Amino acid sequence: MIQQLAAHATLLLAATPSPGTGGAGAPSGRDPLPAVNPGTDGLPHQASDALNKILSWSMYGAVTACGIAALISAGFAGWARMSARPQQFDRGLTAFGWAVGCGFLVGIAIPLVNTFYNLSV
Repeated sequence: MIQQLAAHATLLLAATPSPGTGGAGAPSGRDPLPAVNPGTDGLPHQASDALNKILSWSMYGAVTACGIAALISAGFAGWARMSARPQQFDRGLTAFGWAVGCGFLVGIAIPLVNTFYNLSV
């Protein structure tokens, strides 16, 4: 893998003209590393649908995980409050705040990722 990357880098350096030669470096028609198209043009329709499904399941799975973490930490804080354990109550409240905050950020990220993904397709 490293040898392949080194070979590609060498080809790229050989294909770019030197700044001091006025553009008289390697032949201009040679492109060792063609541009990468991030779209799904070359993929079959089923692969594009599977990619959309994996992306949506992972995003909504992250929101679900944040919600479950918020419920568990709220329960932990409630248990600690009822059993007079103030340090555990503080931990539970802190974990609840982080879980709600992360759920909010992931919830904002879902429409952003979907928008930019649909723009690139």
